[in-house]
Amino acid sequence: LIEMTQRAADKAKGGGGGKGGNKKRRGSSNLRFGAVTTSNLPGTTLGMVRVELDKQTSLYDTPGLMLSHQLTSRLDQDELKSVVPQKRVDHVTFRIAEEKSMMLGGLARLDLLEGNPAFFTAFVSNDVKVHPTRLEKVDDLLENQIGKLIFPPATPERYEELGPWTTHEVTIQGAGWNLAAKDVVLGGLGWVSVTGSGPLRIAITVPKGVRVGLRDPLMPFEAKSTTAKYTGVRSRKVGKKTKFGGRRN
Repeated sequence: LIEMTQRAADKAKGGGGGKGGNKKRRGSSNLRFGAVTTSNLPGTTLGMVRVELDKQTSLYDTPGLMLSHQLTSRLDQDELKSVVPQKRVDHVTFRIAEEKSMMLGGLARLDLLEGNPAFFTAFVSNDVKVHPTRLEKVDDLLENQIGKLIFPPATPERYEELGPWTTHEVTIQGAGWNLAAKDVVLGGLGWVSVTGSGPLRIAITVPKGVRVGLRDPLMPFEAKSTTAKYTGVRSRKVGKKTKFGGRRN
Protein backbone atom coordinates (compact mmCIF):
# COMPACT_ATOMS: atom_id res chain seq x y z
CA LEU A 1 0.00 0.00 0.00
CA ILE A 2 2.82 2.38 0.91
CA GLU A 3 4.66 1.64 -2.35
CA MET A 4 1.47 2.19 -4.39
CA THR A 5 0.72 5.47 -2.61
CA GLN A 6 4.27 6.68 -3.10
CA ARG A 7 4.29 5.82 -6.81
CA ALA A 8 0.99 7.69 -7.26
CA ALA A 9 2.44 10.73 -5.49
CA ASP A 10 5.61 10.60 -7.60
CA LYS A 11 3.56 10.35 -10.78
CA ALA A 12 1.43 13.35 -9.77
CA LYS A 13 4.63 15.33 -9.25
CA GLY A 14 5.96 14.20 -12.63
CA GLY A 15 8.64 12.06 -11.05
CA GLY A 16 9.19 8.28 -10.97
CA GLY A 17 6.61 5.56 -11.36
CA GLY A 18 6.69 5.56 -15.14
CA LYS A 19 9.14 4.36 -17.74
CA GLY A 20 12.50 5.95 -17.18
CA GLY A 21 11.63 6.98 -13.62
CA ASN A 22 13.39 5.92 -10.44
CA LYS A 23 13.71 2.16 -10.28
CA LYS A 24 12.89 0.19 -7.13
CA ARG A 25 16.11 -0.76 -5.32
CA ARG A 26 16.73 -3.55 -2.85
CA GLY A 27 17.86 -3.40 0.75
CA SER A 28 18.92 -0.34 2.70
CA SER A 29 19.49 1.65 -0.50
CA ASN A 30 15.70 2.05 -0.61
CA LEU A 31 16.01 4.58 2.20
CA ARG A 32 18.20 6.87 0.08
CA PHE A 33 15.95 6.76 -2.96
CA GLY A 34 12.57 7.03 -1.20
CA ALA A 35 11.38 3.44 -1.65
CA VAL A 36 10.37 1.26 1.29
CA THR A 37 11.88 -2.14 2.00
CA THR A 38 8.98 -4.59 2.12
CA SER A 39 8.54 -8.13 3.40
CA ASN A 40 5.62 -10.54 3.39
CA LEU A 41 6.72 -11.88 6.80
CA PRO A 42 5.25 -10.31 9.96
CA GLY A 43 7.34 -8.55 12.58
CA THR A 44 10.03 -7.16 10.27
CA THR A 45 9.30 -3.44 10.78
CA LEU A 46 11.60 -2.52 13.68
CA GLY A 47 10.86 1.20 13.95
CA MET A 48 8.73 4.00 12.56
CA VAL A 49 9.36 4.65 8.85
CA ARG A 50 8.47 8.08 7.44
CA VAL A 51 7.64 8.33 3.73
CA GLU A 52 7.38 11.86 2.36
CA LEU A 53 4.70 12.06 -0.33
CA ASP A 54 5.00 15.81 -0.93
CA LYS A 55 6.08 18.92 1.02
CA GLN A 56 2.94 18.85 3.15
CA THR A 57 2.11 15.15 3.37
CA SER A 58 3.95 12.23 4.97
CA LEU A 59 2.95 8.63 5.50
CA TYR A 60 4.20 6.67 8.53
CA ASP A 61 4.70 2.89 8.64
CA THR A 62 4.83 1.66 12.23
CA PRO A 63 5.69 -1.74 13.75
CA GLY A 64 2.67 -3.99 13.97
CA LEU A 65 1.30 -5.63 17.09
CA MET A 66 2.27 -9.17 18.02
CA LEU A 67 -1.02 -10.94 18.74
CA SER A 68 -0.69 -13.86 21.13
CA HIS A 69 -3.77 -15.61 19.69
CA GLN A 70 -2.12 -15.80 16.26
CA LEU A 71 0.00 -18.87 15.54
CA THR A 72 2.50 -16.70 13.65
CA SER A 73 3.59 -15.05 16.91
CA ARG A 74 5.04 -18.41 18.05
CA LEU A 75 6.93 -19.41 14.91
CA ASP A 76 10.57 -18.89 14.01
CA GLN A 77 11.64 -17.30 10.72
CA ASP A 78 11.93 -20.58 8.81
CA GLU A 79 8.47 -21.67 9.95
CA LEU A 80 7.01 -18.29 9.04
CA LYS A 81 8.31 -18.70 5.49
CA SER A 82 6.31 -21.93 5.27
CA VAL A 83 3.13 -20.70 6.96
CA VAL A 84 2.79 -17.24 5.40
CA PRO A 85 1.70 -17.78 1.76
CA GLN A 86 4.31 -16.75 -0.79
CA LYS A 87 1.97 -17.28 -3.76
CA ARG A 88 -1.65 -18.14 -4.56
CA VAL A 89 -2.94 -20.81 -2.17
CA ASP A 90 -3.76 -24.10 -3.89
CA HIS A 91 -6.54 -25.26 -1.57
CA VAL A 92 -7.26 -28.98 -1.35
CA THR A 93 -10.23 -31.07 -0.19
CA PHE A 94 -10.26 -34.48 1.48
CA ARG A 95 -13.16 -36.73 2.33
CA ILE A 96 -12.93 -37.27 6.08
CA ALA A 97 -14.93 -40.08 7.65
CA GLU A 98 -15.77 -40.65 11.30
CA GLU A 99 -12.68 -41.29 13.46
CA LYS A 100 -10.41 -39.78 10.81
CA SER A 101 -8.30 -36.63 10.93
CA MET A 102 -6.91 -33.87 8.76
CA MET A 103 -3.46 -32.76 9.97
CA LEU A 104 -2.18 -29.33 8.92
CA GLY A 105 1.48 -30.12 9.34
CA GLY A 106 2.18 -30.38 13.04
CA LEU A 107 0.45 -27.04 13.70
CA ALA A 108 -3.24 -28.00 13.91
CA ARG A 109 -5.53 -30.98 13.49
CA LEU A 110 -9.24 -31.53 12.81
CA ASP A 111 -10.87 -34.82 13.85
CA LEU A 112 -14.33 -35.91 12.76
CA LEU A 113 -15.60 -37.53 15.94
CA GLU A 114 -19.19 -38.18 14.92
CA GLY A 115 -21.29 -37.72 11.80
CA ASN A 116 -21.52 -38.65 8.15
CA PRO A 117 -18.34 -38.47 6.02
CA ALA A 118 -17.65 -34.84 5.13
CA PHE A 119 -15.42 -32.78 2.87
CA PHE A 120 -12.72 -30.71 4.63
CA THR A 121 -11.20 -28.04 2.37
CA ALA A 122 -7.91 -26.62 3.67
CA PHE A 123 -6.98 -23.03 2.84
CA VAL A 124 -3.40 -22.85 4.12
CA SER A 125 0.00 -22.07 2.63
CA ASN A 126 1.15 -24.50 -0.05
CA ASP A 127 4.20 -25.32 2.08
CA VAL A 128 2.06 -26.67 4.93
CA LYS A 129 1.62 -30.40 4.35
CA VAL A 130 -2.03 -31.39 4.58
CA HIS A 131 -2.18 -35.00 5.72
CA PRO A 132 -5.38 -37.08 6.14
CA THR A 133 -5.11 -40.09 8.43
CA ARG A 134 -6.92 -42.31 10.90
CA LEU A 135 -7.27 -40.84 14.38
CA GLU A 136 -5.53 -43.89 15.85
CA LYS A 137 -2.38 -43.14 13.80
CA VAL A 138 -1.97 -39.51 14.86
CA ASP A 139 0.33 -40.15 17.84
CA ASP A 140 2.64 -42.35 15.76
CA LEU A 141 2.88 -39.71 13.03
CA LEU A 142 3.70 -37.00 15.56
CA GLU A 143 6.38 -39.18 17.09
CA ASN A 144 8.07 -40.35 13.88
CA GLN A 145 7.18 -38.05 11.00
CA ILE A 146 7.65 -34.46 12.22
CA GLY A 147 9.71 -32.66 9.56
CA LYS A 148 8.87 -35.33 6.97
CA LEU A 149 5.22 -36.17 6.23
CA ILE A 150 4.22 -33.75 8.98
CA PHE A 151 5.68 -30.31 8.20
CA PRO A 152 6.08 -27.67 9.58
CA PRO A 153 7.63 -27.69 12.15
CA ALA A 154 10.93 -29.14 11.00
CA THR A 155 11.96 -30.98 14.17
CA PRO A 156 10.31 -32.83 17.07
CA GLU A 157 11.93 -30.32 19.42
CA ARG A 158 10.15 -27.41 17.75
CA TYR A 159 6.86 -29.32 17.91
CA GLU A 160 7.26 -29.72 21.67
CA GLU A 161 8.10 -26.03 22.05
CA LEU A 162 4.81 -25.05 20.37
CA GLY A 163 2.84 -26.80 23.12
CA PRO A 164 1.03 -27.28 25.39
CA TRP A 165 -1.85 -28.25 23.13
CA THR A 166 -5.56 -27.82 23.63
CA THR A 167 -8.65 -29.24 21.91
CA HIS A 168 -11.84 -27.36 21.05
CA GLU A 169 -15.00 -29.25 20.14
CA VAL A 170 -17.71 -27.88 17.84
CA THR A 171 -20.83 -29.22 16.17
CA ILE A 172 -21.56 -28.02 12.64
CA GLN A 173 -24.88 -28.63 10.90
CA GLY A 174 -24.12 -29.63 7.32
CA ALA A 175 -25.78 -27.69 4.50
CA GLY A 176 -25.56 -30.43 1.83
CA TRP A 177 -22.87 -31.55 -0.59
CA ASN A 178 -22.90 -28.48 -2.84
CA LEU A 179 -22.38 -25.82 -0.18
CA ALA A 180 -19.94 -25.51 2.71
CA ALA A 181 -21.68 -25.04 6.05
CA LYS A 182 -18.93 -23.27 8.02
CA ASP A 183 -15.29 -22.24 8.00
CA VAL A 184 -13.17 -23.37 10.93
CA VAL A 185 -10.76 -20.43 11.36
CA LEU A 186 -7.31 -21.09 12.83
CA GLY A 187 -5.66 -17.85 13.96
CA GLY A 188 -2.49 -17.13 11.96
CA LEU A 189 -2.66 -20.35 9.92
CA GLY A 190 -5.73 -20.26 7.65
CA TRP A 191 -9.07 -21.98 7.64
CA VAL A 192 -10.85 -25.24 6.79
CA SER A 193 -14.25 -25.23 5.09
CA VAL A 194 -16.59 -28.04 6.13
CA THR A 195 -19.06 -29.46 3.58
CA GLY A 196 -21.43 -32.28 4.43
CA SER A 197 -24.86 -33.41 5.57
CA GLY A 198 -26.32 -33.66 9.04
CA PRO A 199 -24.67 -32.79 12.36
CA LEU A 200 -20.87 -33.08 12.39
CA ARG A 201 -19.01 -33.20 15.72
CA ILE A 202 -15.46 -32.01 15.15
CA ALA A 203 -12.47 -31.67 17.48
CA ILE A 204 -9.85 -29.01 16.66
CA THR A 205 -6.41 -29.30 18.27
CA VAL A 206 -4.06 -26.30 18.29
CA PRO A 207 -1.33 -24.84 20.53
CA LYS A 208 -2.95 -23.46 23.67
CA GLY A 209 -3.98 -19.83 23.21
CA VAL A 210 -4.29 -19.93 19.42
CA ARG A 211 -7.74 -18.66 18.49
CA VAL A 212 -10.23 -21.05 16.90
CA GLY A 213 -13.53 -19.77 15.54
CA LEU A 214 -16.44 -20.50 13.20
CA ARG A 215 -17.80 -18.23 10.49
CA ASP A 216 -19.95 -18.41 7.39
CA PRO A 217 -17.84 -19.76 4.51
CA LEU A 218 -15.89 -17.30 2.36
CA MET A 219 -15.62 -19.77 -0.56
CA PRO A 220 -18.53 -22.20 -0.12
CA PHE A 221 -18.43 -23.98 -3.49
CA GLU A 222 -14.85 -25.32 -3.63
CA ALA A 223 -15.17 -28.87 -2.28
CA LYS A 224 -16.12 -30.72 -5.47
CA SER A 225 -13.54 -29.10 -7.75
CA THR A 226 -10.62 -29.55 -5.31
CA THR A 227 -11.25 -33.05 -3.94
CA ALA A 228 -8.03 -35.06 -3.67
CA LYS A 229 -6.79 -38.55 -2.93
CA TYR A 230 -3.78 -39.13 -0.72
CA THR A 231 -1.17 -41.46 -2.23
CA GLY A 232 0.96 -41.88 0.89
CA VAL A 233 3.44 -39.17 -0.07
CA ARG A 234 1.42 -36.39 -1.65
CA SER A 235 -2.15 -35.52 -2.52
CA ARG A 236 -3.49 -35.57 -6.06
CA LYS A 237 -6.70 -33.81 -7.03
CA VAL A 238 -9.21 -36.09 -8.69
CA GLY A 239 -12.05 -33.66 -9.34
CA LYS A 240 -12.41 -31.23 -12.20
CA LYS A 241 -8.97 -29.98 -13.26
CA THR A 242 -8.35 -26.36 -12.38
CA LYS A 243 -5.80 -23.81 -13.52
CA PHE A 244 -4.06 -24.20 -10.18
CA GLY A 245 -2.82 -27.68 -11.04
CA GLY A 246 -3.64 -31.18 -9.86
CA ARG A 247 -1.08 -31.87 -7.16
CA ARG A 248 -0.08 -30.49 -3.78
CA ASN A 249 2.74 -31.27 -1.31
